[in-house]
Amino acid sequence: MDRVRVGPVKGLKIAVAAFVLSVFLAAAVLGLGIYVLTSKTDEGTETHEAVCALVADLESRTEGTRLFLGEHPHGIPGIPASSLRESLHNQERTIDALSVVSC
Repeated sequence: MDRVRVGPVKGLKIAVAAFVLSVFLAAAVLGLGIYVLTSKTDEGTETHEAVCALVADLESRTEGTRLFLGEHPHGIPGIPASSLRESLHNQERTIDALSVVSC
C-alpha cells in the first residue's frame, strides 16, 4: 500500500487548526474559571478547590511548554515555536487572571 503523505500546505493547515483549537480551549478554561469565581454557591470551599486545581493544572502546562521550548527552541515540524509561545502567553494570562484566589 502507498503511504499518504502530508504536504507542507496540509501540514500548515493542521498546525493552524491545532493552534486555533488550543486558543478556544484556553478561552473555555478562562470562561470556566470566571464562571467558577463569580457563581454564588453555598459550596465555597469546593469552588475554591476547583479554582486552585485549575491554576495548578495551568501552571503545570506552562512549565511543560517552557521545558519543551527549551528543548525545541524552533518548534517541531508542524508546530512552530511562535504558536507554542502564543499558547504559553495565553496560559500565563489565565493564571494572572485567576491570581485573585490564594491557593
